[in-house]
Amino acid sequence: GQAIILGIDTIVYANEKILEKPKSLEEAKQNLKSSAGKTTSVITGITLINKYNNEIVQDFQETKITLNNISDEDIEFYIENEPGVLYASGFIVETIVSNFVKSIEGSFYNILGVPVEKIYEHLSDFGTALSGLWADRGDCRFRWNKIFYCMDWHCSDSLCAGRSASYGNLGQDT
Repeated sequence: GQAIILGIDTIVYANEKILEKPKSLEEAKQNLKSSAGKTTSVITGITLINKYNNEIVQDFQETKITLNNISDEDIEFYIENEPGVLYASGFIVETIVSNFVKSIEGSFYNILGVPVEKIYEHLSDFGTALSGLWADRGDCRFRWNKIFYCMDWHCSDSLCAGRSASYGNLGQDT
């Protein structure tokens, strides 16, 4: 069938290494501690496949986040109170960590895992209007044929329910 297919994946690069998804609270704590007072890069790889004309675009978006120095007490508070602490790099900038952010250079949405500005740029290059992608489906914001992206942490749409709609996970319309 005809579709525009989007594939994205995000990494966090800090201290000369990729910060993996932490396997423990201690590892999450070390990731945040080692990034405090420094600049980290959030890099998302993007592939768009236009099945209408078989055009493929590959690109990336980088956002730099500088954190303030963070006290051990505040790091402990974060580890104890952030329900998503074992996701991504171990620190989630749109929650408690937002208090520790000194500056952001680049796309905020890239930090969330979906650089919508860059994606829109390429969709525009395809000649695709946003109105042709939009679907009003509860909390689900965008529709690319049979792929939905939920921007809300608690998407109530039945297509996304139970699929952990946060952080840019995709649900498939079956």
